Amino acid sequence: MGNIRSFSKSDDRFELEPHDLSESLEKALMLAHNALKYRITVHKEWDNCLPLRCDINSLRQMFLNLILNAVQAMDGVGELWITGRKKDGNIVVSIKDSGPGIPEAAKERIFEAFYSTKPDGTGLGLAIVKRIVNKHNGTNRVESEFGKGATFYICLPTEKKCSY
Repeated sequence: MGNIRSFSKSDDRFELEPHDLSESLEKALMLAHNALKYRITVHKEWDNCLPLRCDINSLRQMFLNLILNAVQAMDGVGELWITGRKKDGNIVVSIKDSGPGIPEAAKERIFEAFYSTKPDGTGLGLAIVKRIVNKHNGTNRVESEFGKGATFYICLPTEKKCSY
C-alpha cells in the first residue's frame, strides 16, 4: 500500500536542495538492514562526497526500492554491489545483484507502472524509480544477462542533463 501512495503522491514536497548522495546511499542501506543482514554480502564503493541538488527523500526511496528489489531477486541469498562516482558532470550510481537476471522479454517493460515479473509484485517499485530519476532530469538503464544478475544504473546530472 505504501508504494501505491508513493506512486500517486503529489509533487508538493519535491524540493531540490544541496545534499551529499553518499549519505543517502548509506541511509538506504540502513533502512534495508533487516532484509540484508544474514545472507546478503554488500560491497560498497562510492566517492566520499557526491554533491547534488536533489530531493533527498525521494532519492532515498529510490535507492531503497532498488536495493529491496535486488534482495527479492536473489531470494535473500547473494551479493550486492553498490557504486557511486562523479563522472563528466554527473553522478552515476549502480546497483548490481547476483540474482538470476531479468528475462529478455521483461527488460523493455520493467520500468512500466503495474508491470511485475513477480507473482505477488505490484509493479510499482521500478516505476517509482523511473519517475524519481525523471524528476531529477536523470536517466536510468538496466543491464542483465539471464542467469547472471542485473545491474541498474542511475545517472543524475550535477549540471543540466545526464549523459553516460
